[in-house]
Amino acid sequence: MLAHERHRLLLRRLEETGALEARGLGAELGVAAMTIWRDLRMLERQGLLKRVHGGAIRADRAQEPEFRQKEGRALAEKRRIASTAARLFVRPGDVILLEGGTTVAELLPHIPPRGLTLMTNSLPILSRAQALGRGWQIHCSGGVLSPVSGNFVGPEAVRFFHGKYAATFFMSATGLDPKTGALTDPNPVEIEVKRAMARAAQRVVLLLDSRKIGLRSVQEVIPLCDVDTLVIDCGISATDRRTIARRGPRVRVC
Repeated sequence: MLAHERHRLLLRRLEETGALEARGLGAELGVAAMTIWRDLRMLERQGLLKRVHGGAIRADRAQEPEFRQKEGRALAEKRRIASTAARLFVRPGDVILLEGGTTVAELLPHIPPRGLTLMTNSLPILSRAQALGRGWQIHCSGGVLSPVSGNFVGPEAVRFFHGKYAATFFMSATGLDPKTGALTDPNPVEIEVKRAMARAAQRVVLLLDSRKIGLRSVQEVIPLCDVDTLVIDCGISATDRRTIARRGPRVRVC
């Protein structure tokens, strides 16, 4: 395959999915892995994509949206999802882990007052929890504060969750592809903290609004089979619901 044909194919796939994983593309296109990386560098110089760890994303998605930008999107759906998740999976006396997603943040008004321990790596969630004054015991990791997400990341944040034990980890993600089972995010350092939080919990509950079904970002967060339950709004199709359930998680539609 000629270089311009590869470039056209890569850009078409990027337009369809929003992200490319370099791994496997060489074998698929019949060229060496280094050839793929040279292609990506050339396309980046032309302003057509942005290289990231493990692949590339569309140039218009190169900047991860800030927490403030995301929190107003699909707000009604996020609140229904959070209300359902809190009712089903939070009990007095629980220790729960909350990562910094905007859907996860909507859990806070629905969590019972007192008798609960919250652990997070998110400054926005920490601030909201403190402002609500519910009498929870709150723990927050240290680490490097991301100016984009407001989350603490890096080795210190990962170490904070080592040896911790929680009933439930509530998390979200940028995209979920039912066909491949890929649960993905754009930022590798954020992903490492999410993985540490998932390892510390007995149960992982994924909160996702249906707009994210079919989207795929740069890197897998955790295998979908490690998710116990997906809580999602009614915008999910019956086909996608069955496909996801076959991969392991229970699917609760609210």
